[in-house]
Amino acid sequence: YPLMIFGKYLSFVLPRNVVQALVFLLLISSATTGAYLLTEKITNNRLTAFVSSLFYFFNLYVMSQVWQRAIYGLMFGWAFLPLFLFLWIKLLEGKKIIRWLGIFLVLQVVFSYSYSMPNNVFVFWIPAGLYLLIKIFKERKNRKTLARLILISFITGILWLIVNIWWVYPLIRLAGNSYAEKTSVNLNLESLRGVSTNFPVSQIVQLRQKFFFNTANNKETPWGTFYDSPLTVMVSTAGFLVVLWGLIRFRRSKYFSFLFWIFLIALFISKGTNPPFGLQFYKWLFANFPFTEMFRNSYEKFGAVFLLPYAVFFGAGVWEISSRFRKRNSKALFLILIF
Repeated sequence: YPLMIFGKYLSFVLPRNVVQALVFLLLISSATTGAYLLTEKITNNRLTAFVSSLFYFFNLYVMSQVWQRAIYGLMFGWAFLPLFLFLWIKLLEGKKIIRWLGIFLVLQVVFSYSYSMPNNVFVFWIPAGLYLLIKIFKERKNRKTLARLILISFITGILWLIVNIWWVYPLIRLAGNSYAEKTSVNLNLESLRGVSTNFPVSQIVQLRQKFFFNTANNKETPWGTFYDSPLTVMVSTAGFLVVLWGLIRFRRSKYFSFLFWIFLIALFISKGTNPPFGLQFYKWLFANFPFTEMFRNSYEKFGAVFLLPYAVFFGAGVWEISSRFRKRNSKALFLILIF
């Protein structure tokens, strides 16, 4: 709503298609800048951050699940996630708290369209909460640091709620509306089972989805048979191998446990009812926590969380491989091929 109000008055000065293009520019710039800042913070390497930020935009998940779907909530959530986590990490460091907290809260307003899909609350706070838990575990013997972490996270959470109360309160009030009463656990579980056939683990690790990239599943894919070719499948597979190499080489970093667990948790959630234990998990989850039924298309709704560590590990893998080339010409050729 706040951004749309700004766009409304801007459209009195500029053509509406230009205003829309500026919104897209904001989203792409925010996503790549956020991915760069987060990766540089985590890896302390600018080349890794540069590659990761580009990869966070140029990949099959974003092409098919964000832009092809043309749902603003998905676009805003994908664009804001890296910035959200970067600011969260800076806040928990305890340096210049007022500055980072101010930026964090202002951006909540700018990117409030993210919350038009309430699942993005979990997309943002599950990784943030995991990072907090890991920090608490590591600092469990340092009472002063532990108290500071808990206090900062509590204050930030309360202020986040206050800033967003204008949509949180109506959402809670509308939770029992007529549409909500028409849904059921079994209906949403069957919906998830149906779409999960399009994204088994073998597809997700390539950031693919059968409905968009396999003409056997969909004869009217937007790009024809291009992604059915052995070459494109090989490129996707090679990309995942680079990610695995980056994951292995990054294991000594103090941020490794955070990225690794986010990578695994997001993969498990994104794969839907596919094995292992997908059906059992979602059957239990939907039955006990009905609000989680919003993840009845889990790859679409939670895939950005998987993509983020994927992009960081990809950048780390590219850096590790390129550093092994002693000759500049060979290194330059490798980076050109990667790009």
